[in-house]
Amino acid sequence: MLSLSRLAPEKRIETLLQAFALVVREHPGAHLTVAGDGELDGPLRALAGRLGIADRVDFPGFVDPSSALDDCDVVAQLSVWENCSYTLLDAVGAGVGVVASPVGGNPEILPEQCLADPDAPAQVAAAIARQGGIPAQRPRLPPSWPTPAGMAAAIGEVYDGLDRPVSSGPRDAAKP
Repeated sequence: MLSLSRLAPEKRIETLLQAFALVVREHPGAHLTVAGDGELDGPLRALAGRLGIADRVDFPGFVDPSSALDDCDVVAQLSVWENCSYTLLDAVGAGVGVVASPVGGNPEILPEQCLADPDAPAQVAAAIARQGGIPAQRPRLPPSWPTPAGMAAAIGEVYDGLDRPVSSGPRDAAKP
């Protein structure tokens, strides 16, 4: 499992650790990487110790997101708020399981089975176990989702279709 975010209160990593402690009871081989830096580094490490899961949780600091996604089965993000999370989009694109709070844009980019109430650690733990153990429950990009090359080509077609030069500012607009 992976948490990839700032170690700050609004990311609710304390709740994630509580839920992960429940996961470990049912799945003793589970492992959590809490990647990121922030003000809660020390308190989160201490909480992992108090929950008895310190040996199942790593705090490596900043990591390469692509490599971290390659090494996990589930990404968890229980933020208080999100607009449109690149971490979650990247996880879906990588075929990784996702568990997130139902805030901001998360319900727009994730199916219901990926959303969990962060005030209910048992619900979060159940979603983590489902996403980790049942790959068919993981979110998928629709087949019509464009590839990066397809998106670049579409942008190029827009610019190729312009029949006049693009103005660089007000001075160009004043020229006859």
